[in-house]
Amino acid sequence: GLLRARIKANETATKETVKIISSAIENYKAAHNGIYPLSEEDLLSSTPPYLAKSYDKKTIYGYKYSLDLSPDGYEIVASPKNCEREGEKIFIVKTGQNLTEMNCK
Repeated sequence: GLLRARIKANETATKETVKIISSAIENYKAAHNGIYPLSEEDLLSSTPPYLAKSYDKKTIYGYKYSLDLSPDGYEIVASPKNCEREGEKIFIVKTGQNLTEMNCK
């Protein structure tokens, strides 16, 4: 019932957010001679910013975000803070790849 609907809503919002972060990183790379950002701050402090707010190490809609950035690539991971209560999937995007998901249990 209600828990299932909340989990679905959390997962849908998180999936979209991971795609937004990945697009921001790829857009940064395109504008910076093929170099990826070194930190989330690079994405936030540009004019205009590539991201409107910070996600790294934050929990949003029950999901905790982790951004691992380097000059030649990145990995974004969003995992539910409480598996099976706030989400059932872990969402991952690695450099140049599509979004992948796996069960958190």
